[in-house]
Amino acid sequence: MRKENVISILKKERYLFEAKEDNIVIQLAKRYFLKLDFENDSIVKIEDRIKFGLLSKGRSLKASTKISMASISIFCVLSIATLYIFTPDFLPEAWPLIIIFTYLMLHPLLEYLYYSRRLLKIKKMLNINL
Repeated sequence: MRKENVISILKKERYLFEAKEDNIVIQLAKRYFLKLDFENDSIVKIEDRIKFGLLSKGRSLKASTKISMASISIFCVLSIATLYIFTPDFLPEAWPLIIIFTYLMLHPLLEYLYYSRRLLKIKKMLNINL
């Protein structure tokens, strides 16, 4: 697909994007973007990257999700273990804390599912099979 066709489709669908010399950067979210590299009016390379984040700056969506889930899981397990060591009877009153930790551990996964669905929609709209 030619660069001009991609730009016209993105304008029609009202996606935010930046067109540079040989690439197009599509803004999927505030901190997530898709970069399409063109060579001879055809797409050569596709990159999805996280713009900023504590542990995942510059990584792909899949890698940042893995890092986030691993780090949050380690933090939650260590927090629960520390609470259990210092107050062994905390479990009956700890349901709100366990709910918060469950949400923290599932948030990167839900974010990944949402952004990957948007990414798939754009790839399908542009007929990209790389």
